[in-house]
Amino acid sequence: MTCMKEEIRKKALQERNSVSEFEIQEKSKRIWSNLFSMPEFASAQKVMFYVNIGSEVETKRMIKRALELGKEVIVPIADFKDNKLLLSRINSISELGENEKTRLLEPKEEFSKPADAKELDLLIVPGISFDFKGNRIGYGRGFYDKFISGAELNESAVLIGLAFEMQLQDCLPSNGSDCRVHKIVTEKRIINC
Repeated sequence: MTCMKEEIRKKALQERNSVSEFEIQEKSKRIWSNLFSMPEFASAQKVMFYVNIGSEVETKRMIKRALELGKEVIVPIADFKDNKLLLSRINSISELGENEKTRLLEPKEEFSKPADAKELDLLIVPGISFDFKGNRIGYGRGFYDKFISGAELNESAVLIGLAFEMQLQDCLPSNGSDCRVHKIVTEKRIINC
């Protein structure tokens, strides 16, 4: 199954990386509109966003707007030493900086404010590919699967995957350690999984 996942990951990433920056921005705006129209987003007080890299759905503007709307925004910090995600609250997009080792945008050390996963109402989850049952394939390190399965999330917390339509597959291989999202938001629709 690992071999199959790796093939899917490679092909899906190549396809996503072939999209122009203009197209990423245009589709991301529509995804933003769909996400922010959802009752689950409107009622959420504490929202965890990933901070996009490369050809991912752009989230920085979403984060900025969510903060303007009075949401408490939490972002992940990737701990590559222990292969896990840590959480930090942010008050402004300007608190983010590029981690020199990982090249990920994360809260600068002086702005790091630990957050508790139990408090999250909504988790915005990245992925390279998603299927209609909510299965996802990430970058292969298992950060989100480990975090979601190991965190004591609130039972009512909603997991939402953001994806371009091209990232959707009919069916993805999945095992017991893979965590599913409840909904997927694309530039064209909101999918209940």
